[in-house]
Amino acid sequence: MKKKKIWIFIFVIILILIGVYILFFQRKKVEAIKVIKKDFVEKILVSGVITGIENSTLSSEINGTIEKIYFKEGEFTKKGDLLIKFNSKDIEANVRQKEAELLNMQTELEKLETVLLSNANQLFFNSNIEYKNALNEFEKYSKLYSNGYINVLELNEKRNNLAEKEVKAKNALNDLNSIKNGPNRKLILTNLKSKNEELEFEKEQLKKYFVTTPYDSYIREKYVDLGETVAPYTSLFLISSIGNKIVEIELDEKYFEKIKNGDKINIYSYGDNDIKSSGEIFFISNSVNEKNGTVKIKGSMNENLEKFIYGSTVNVEVNGKEIKNGIHVPKDYLIIKDNQYYIMTEKDGKSFEKKVEGVKVLDGYVITNNLELGENIILLNPKNLKEGEKIRYEI
Repeated sequence: MKKKKIWIFIFVIILILIGVYILFFQRKKVEAIKVIKKDFVEKILVSGVITGIENSTLSSEINGTIEKIYFKEGEFTKKGDLLIKFNSKDIEANVRQKEAELLNMQTELEKLETVLLSNANQLFFNSNIEYKNALNEFEKYSKLYSNGYINVLELNEKRNNLAEKEVKAKNALNDLNSIKNGPNRKLILTNLKSKNEELEFEKEQLKKYFVTTPYDSYIREKYVDLGETVAPYTSLFLISSIGNKIVEIELDEKYFEKIKNGDKINIYSYGDNDIKSSGEIFFISNSVNEKNGTVKIKGSMNENLEKFIYGSTVNVEVNGKEIKNGIHVPKDYLIIKDNQYYIMTEKDGKSFEKKVEGVKVLDGYVITNNLELGENIILLNPKNLKEGEKIRYEI
């Protein structure tokens, strides 16, 4: 019994010694990275789409039902190719009606200018001859009367006849002028102009039922289906020009301040990084897409254009901010408190916390100052360490 108590005592002493060793002598093993100062370029990795330099969304100009769709996504079109035809039965009937109304006005004008004008011309011609004959008769009888060969009654008869023919000739001239330039003809001409304008308007409306491509292009996206009824301004197709290829990127708005026009980019074929092209950003939109919180940017392409297919998805590496003589710290090595950045480093075998200053980047932080030469390592998982804790580290 006494021997048993001795062994228990020894076991307790060993546990105490182990605890003391662990508490006061054993160092926590942690991973660390060396402090290396160098120039750093922030890289943003995103996906993009190969397109032409000109892109257009074709929209409906009318309320209508889609009767035919002639092209699919990914297909190429020539300028003027018909993409969509709306049901145009009603508008075509309107055009035919306006054509008939215009034809009636043209017929009425032709009638005025042929039959009526011809009759008026003939009447004026005949009336003028009758007037001249009556005038000659009157002059002849005036001489006879002067010489006493006829009496005043006979002379007055010729005078009255002359007056009658003169009135007839004047009326015939007025009728002729009225047909040529009078209110009736002016009304017909006004109606003719109005009918012609109405016809042209309906023809212009009819054109809106046939949607064509404004330039040689390929179909990037189709937004509507056969038989669908759409309202004005409904998007129908997204098309892209054929020629110079560019890459179009929807960039998360949080990176907006990290890029600028002229930044270099590298474009990689999706799934095959050996197919590569370089370029630079030449367009940054000023507005944010509210649906997905992205900003549209566009970049040029310099090489291997034939290996990149229109509409294909590619990987894009954007070279953002350039930082001189900085220290890159991955996210897992950072402590963030009240929007301030800290690291855990080692000194005299112990961990201690240090505030740092620099620039936040995509995959961590770049320290630009506040690290001394003696502080040559940064510890991993700093949240699991206490300041002043004894440690041993591995690089």
